[in-house]
Amino acid sequence: MVSEAAIRKLQEEAGIPQHTALLTPEVVTNLREATATLREYQSRHYELRQNHLEALAKARASSINPAIIGDPNRLEKATQKEVRRIQRNECISKSHRKIRSTLHPKTAQIGLLTIDVPSAPTEGHTIDPK
Repeated sequence: MVSEAAIRKLQEEAGIPQHTALLTPEVVTNLREATATLREYQSRHYELRQNHLEALAKARASSINPAIIGDPNRLEKATQKEVRRIQRNECISKSHRKIRSTLHPKTAQIGLLTIDVPSAPTEGHTIDPK
């Protein structure tokens, strides 16, 4: 447990004002601003996600091969390749999550014990489980 004196000292060092009661209009205004910001970010979700993925991919690509930092063409190709790799891994994880939730549901329902996957598309209903 942190003492009140320690909290006050940290607040003073960080320049945070002491506890002040917020009035209801201030709270409502802050909530409206936060909701507007949330909606703006939600509307720009695709753009923000792409920017994040590209930054992450560029960092990964340059850490894997530091020699490509000076060559913009090689860096761009490596970044695009890394973005595709990240997206593929996310899709695989999502698929595994769906399978796991089907096999081991968190609710009281009984899940599947096995999944039969055919080795190749065949006519009829014959299943060759692997």
